Amino acid sequence: MVVRAVQPESLSTDYDPIGHTVNLASRLEAIAEPGWTLVSESTHRLTKDYFRYADEGAVLLKGMDETVRVHRLLGPGPVGSRFGVARGRGLEPFIGRGEPLERLCARFGDACAGAGNMVGIFGEPGIGKTRLIHEFKRRIDRPCRVLDVSLSAYDRGMTYHCVASLLRQLLDIAGGDDQAAIERKLRQVWYRNESRQAGLSAPVLGLLGIGSGDAGGRPFEADTGVLRSRVEVAMEQVLESVTQTRPVVLMVDDVQWADYESLELLMKLSARLQGRRILVILGARIGIMEDIRARAICEPIVLRPFARLESKALLDCILGTGPGLAQIKSQIISRASGNPLFLEEVVQSLIEQGVLRGDRGALGLASTHGDLAIPATVQSILSARIDALEPRDKSLLQLMAIIGRDVPVGLLIRVAETEEAELRRQLDRLARNAFIVEKPAFPELEYGLRHPLISQVAVESLLKEQRTSLHLRVGSAFETFYASQLNDQSPALAFHFLAGADAPRALTYLYMAAKRAQQGGLHADAIDYVEKALEVLEGLEKSVENLELELRLLLLSGTAWMAQKGFSAPELEVVYDRALWLARHLDDPESLFKVVFGLRLYHFGSGRLGRARDLAQELVEMAQRAGDNAFLMEARLALGGTLFPMGQLREAKVALDEAVAIHACRPAAGHSLQFGMDPGVTGLALVARVLWYQGYPEQATERAREAVCLARSLDSPYEQAFALVFAAEVHANCGDDATAIELLSEAIALSGEMGFRQWLTRAHIMHGWCQARSLAPEAGRSEAFEWIERYRESGIKSWLALYCSYKSAMLAAIPAHAEALSVNAEGIEVARKNGEYLCLPELLSIRASIFSAMKGAAGQAEMAECLDEAMRIAETLGARALQLRVALERCRLFGSGEERSANRRTLLNIYRSFSEGNGTRDLERARLLLARPQEGEKKSRPGQSNQTC
Repeated sequence: MVVRAVQPESLSTDYDPIGHTVNLASRLEAIAEPGWTLVSESTHRLTKDYFRYADEGAVLLKGMDETVRVHRLLGPGPVGSRFGVARGRGLEPFIGRGEPLERLCARFGDACAGAGNMVGIFGEPGIGKTRLIHEFKRRIDRPCRVLDVSLSAYDRGMTYHCVASLLRQLLDIAGGDDQAAIERKLRQVWYRNESRQAGLSAPVLGLLGIGSGDAGGRPFEADTGVLRSRVEVAMEQVLESVTQTRPVVLMVDDVQWADYESLELLMKLSARLQGRRILVILGARIGIMEDIRARAICEPIVLRPFARLESKALLDCILGTGPGLAQIKSQIISRASGNPLFLEEVVQSLIEQGVLRGDRGALGLASTHGDLAIPATVQSILSARIDALEPRDKSLLQLMAIIGRDVPVGLLIRVAETEEAELRRQLDRLARNAFIVEKPAFPELEYGLRHPLISQVAVESLLKEQRTSLHLRVGSAFETFYASQLNDQSPALAFHFLAGADAPRALTYLYMAAKRAQQGGLHADAIDYVEKALEVLEGLEKSVENLELELRLLLLSGTAWMAQKGFSAPELEVVYDRALWLARHLDDPESLFKVVFGLRLYHFGSGRLGRARDLAQELVEMAQRAGDNAFLMEARLALGGTLFPMGQLREAKVALDEAVAIHACRPAAGHSLQFGMDPGVTGLALVARVLWYQGYPEQATERAREAVCLARSLDSPYEQAFALVFAAEVHANCGDDATAIELLSEAIALSGEMGFRQWLTRAHIMHGWCQARSLAPEAGRSEAFEWIERYRESGIKSWLALYCSYKSAMLAAIPAHAEALSVNAEGIEVARKNGEYLCLPELLSIRASIFSAMKGAAGQAEMAECLDEAMRIAETLGARALQLRVALERCRLFGSGEERSANRRTLLNIYRSFSEGNGTRDLERARLLLARPQEGEKKSRPGQSNQTC
């Protein structure tokens, strides 16, 4: 039977049963006894290492002119793949590593018993790390799941490449699996706890280059640290699921080439192995041993160079013990310094030079010789051996080194531009000469270089022009071979076209790779690809096409920097300033809107509210000129959101109401992916906050409820977290700490699960603040203080003044008056500098309270000055809720003396101005205070004039 290769694109198989082979198979079938399988001599020769046979002798078959030697199949042979056979033929005897092998086997036994552990195999290049791992795999004597990843220098720049490779093996992901198939496999892993899937599937899909992969699809919130945590949890959960049925052996060779994030995950995994049936084996160069040991719970196995006796034993096995070999063995041992690879390569080199002849294990000298010219390094030997190859074999080896990773045969055929039969002959020769190894893969075999040093030397043997030409050839072959997977292959395509000096195609795939990285939450990678693309553009003409590409790259870079460092990242100013010039120069209104939108976020996050307001007003004007209601809605939200902390409450409310009205007529949920939030949820939540400050607590709580309901109806975790935090703030301001804590607890759980850094931080601050003034003062203060510091460290300046007011009030309650005064002063300075006037009345009231506690009657002048300024600001802003709080504080601090009556009258007038909100904390405090008659007065009933609508 002749079976053609499986087609990798369609996975279809073509059968073409014609010719001599089919006739021979038919005749063998005719003479076979029931249950027998007979094969010819040629089939036996090709498969004898895979299966056991009985020789049935020569048979004259019908229609054949000559006898055919027939073999009967008995059963499986000692190895199960062509890879195993190839290595079995080419590997030298395993010498000098018995003790490390026994340690690995012992650790495997421990892991099978539930005592998971990590072992590191360390040594110089060529010392035998990979060979030891191979021998250990052969010794595994019980059912287990073996995951095997070999890394190369090419992998170091691909974030989470190692983790993605392991996940593909753990989840049994095949090359043809689409997103739906992968999601089904994830569901199978998490079937015991489907609630995890929403938070953990996204990062897994992102790492595999499928789906958005970022935190809820929001470009601004996929924080690198949070993503790292989620990938870590996802990996842990997948391993936990797999180990329910059998132990897992996870092997990563050449860990020195692992990307930073993958190495971090492996280091953290080491602390979570106890009690699990997992053995992790890392193979690495000696240079990183101390770093790994300092960061992980890892048992080291250090492979030392062979002693002279071990080197001699290996050479005895390779060369034999024939006469005249003692001197040559001595020379090889002296030069090789106990490095097994060096020993093997020297012998191979001497065989190829004709100095040694015969079969391995029985080699002899071809002629007398003096001192042999043995190179000083393995690299020198490899270089000499590569130079001695036939030109076409050498070219193929160099081509494989340029590709830099295991290569499917189908891709090699395209790249090498050689007939398949001839290519396979070349691959066989390279395999026999121990340059490459064959690796089983689906849907077709792959080939890889035997050792990273071979790749390094092969590439270095090329001239710069040759390397450039080969990279270009490889990139072109990748384009056709992976035509349906260009997004997944974009990092490799970008690399080859960059090295191949094809600027247009390099730019295409750098942009594609940057988008792919950002969608996967790998923002540092996205920034790196953008910067490489910008470097390429720098050397090209400033055509319109190139300027448009630069603008797209800068917009992508802006969102990546926001995710990486926050809204106040200093890099944003440079990025958006250049993007602003480009958008105006190209007369691109849509891109200009996006640039100004990003600049407004940067200035708002940096605390420059005046500049942010001007940019928001510019957004409004741009949207009005374009007649685009969707953009006008975003612009009004940006303007209202900026005016609100500045204390321009009436103007903020007008802008926000218009945005909400536009959304009600024409919902534009698609903009949430472009600008980071759903406009309806944003508008309602911001309106709720404005209404509370204006003195409408019942309307505020109703709008907050509507925002939460809308967010839930969108089934969007990001919008839900946002709405929950803002609704909790409204309830807390109304004095309903119980409801606020309930909402914040939900927001914390959701934000923590989904990785929403901003809302997690703000929810914790509010949660601590509410706890500190109600149920658990000490625990609440501790929580709030910790997360306020995290907010400060993020570099975001907006709303820092508000959190300073929280902290200073909590410090004063301890009491820690000196520290409270310092934090309060910081808050006032920040509020004045940023223009966050809405925060000043609270800060000044708290300052007056601190002065009262510190100085008593001696501080009355300072207290009065603070409260007077607080009231003036609150009145100017039209913030009745703040006026009420300042008036209450004045009555508390000046409860006696000649100012008492005036203070009560002020409080009464403010109290009566409220048309709703009876029962909220501040209004209830005012009612009770006013209900207490002054000396000589009749009891008043202030509540009669405080009507509820």
